[in-house]
Amino acid sequence: MAKELDALENNDTWELTNLPPDKKAIGSKWVFKLKMNLNGSVERYKARLVAKGSIFDIDEVKAYLDRLFTIKDLGFAKYFHGLQLARSSDGLLITQTNYLTDILKDANLIDAKPFPPHFLQASSSLRMMVLSCILLNHIAVWLVACFTWASLALISHLLSKY
Repeated sequence: MAKELDALENNDTWELTNLPPDKKAIGSKWVFKLKMNLNGSVERYKARLVAKGSIFDIDEVKAYLDRLFTIKDLGFAKYFHGLQLARSSDGLLITQTNYLTDILKDANLIDAKPFPPHFLQASSSLRMMVLSCILLNHIAVWLVACFTWASLALISHLLSKY
């Protein structure tokens, strides 16, 4: 760590100044982590300096930035990359219902009936279905949908073999 600090100082990364008398220094602490390989050996040592602060400090900075720039706080996100996000006191609910409904409509499969994934291995029309999916470029779309639906991950895995 001393080498890193020396390198930053030698490169004139910052300039030391005195703290104004009416201001208080922001506290900080080092957070150390180990990045491990799959076999359990240490791949790399990681360290980062984390600033300590209170909500008051954050609100003060936000108010200062509001005066300098035209910023509009849109609140919490409701949709992000096809994910529907809903916050509650219990936590965060993530769904893809609207995204998947749009996919099914685009593929004219909105009225399709579900079937168990193990039928994919025994189906004689599997190759035709796979070719259709590839031509319509729906496998990539389904892979995105696998983010929240584990059962779709199995189907996408089976389809991607062909």
